[in-house]
Amino acid sequence: MRHELLDYQQRAVGNVISALDRRPILVSPTGSGKTLMATALVEQLRMPTLWLAHRKELIDQAAQRLEDHGLVCGIIMAGYTPMPLAQVQVASVQTLIRRDKPQAEIVIIDECHHATADSYQSIIDAYPTSRIVGLTATPFRLDGRGLGDLFGELVIA
Repeated sequence: MRHELLDYQQRAVGNVISALDRRPILVSPTGSGKTLMATALVEQLRMPTLWLAHRKELIDQAAQRLEDHGLVCGIIMAGYTPMPLAQVQVASVQTLIRRDKPQAEIVIIDECHHATADSYQSIIDAYPTSRIVGLTATPFRLDGRGLGDLFGELVIA
């Protein structure tokens, strides 16, 4: 089932698109539709996309939302049949660090406050010319490590 964006979600997606060259983080509270907004972003940009997540629930949620919007979506995770020609690849970070990297012009990192981990960094390094977008409700880390080396702008939904 396709969902339409609310006004604040539309503004946030537009602001993320405007900030793409600055590696934006879309910051929005839990339950506010970050996955929906990122799906709209993917839909509007129509670029080969890699969507990274660290938990099966997040991977399944993202893939379902993308498919609900008519986007062909592959899942890179143990137990799933590869679909290398899909426009969007939703990947488990833990699986992707051990596999060949799919082509992607945009990389979306769900729960991006985890992105300073070495596993994420090795994936990000494989996409030196791709645009990077983070998603989180909490744009800070409990260990005090900043996100400023990876991301350049906060977009508040």
